[in-house]
Amino acid sequence: MRFVTVLLSATLLLVALVGPAAAKGKPDRAPYVPEVIAYPADLYCGFDVLLADNFAKGMGHFTDTRFVFAGTYKGTVTSRHGTTFYYRLAGNVKVTFRADGSLAQVVANGTFMSWYEPGDPAAVAFGGPGIYLHTGRLVERYAPNGALISAISTGPRTTDICAALAPQD
Repeated sequence: MRFVTVLLSATLLLVALVGPAAAKGKPDRAPYVPEVIAYPADLYCGFDVLLADNFAKGMGHFTDTRFVFAGTYKGTVTSRHGTTFYYRLAGNVKVTFRADGSLAQVVANGTFMSWYEPGDPAAVAFGGPGIYLHTGRLVERYAPNGALISAISTGPRTTDICAALAPQD
């Protein structure tokens, strides 16, 4: 099963690119580089979306088996229909890797985003595949093969961004 789960927007994209290599060495710091990412309709919302981070301030810290990030992001998610959802993310994320470099767990606190594909266990927990804005705490656990096992959000609010971007009839 192919899956993509991202918290705090492009933070985990940075982890996916640099994390396994950095997890094998001594602590390192890496600044965030803003990105624009296009997602096709069949992944999350049932229509194409474009995620753009417009501002980021924060720093990531790598250790042997962890990546910790604290900071703030501002950006937009725009649908192909022209509807835009503005977001501000703030908080911290701790990503834990196994000794082989595979992802083990993600713990996020604050206001952050996650998105789940069809078939991900979290898609059922949050009402279906999609992109979600959470306030509170989210814990995701992963199998050694990288498959998402569970996602639990304990916070006062979860917003379905796909529903907010959906065309209004």
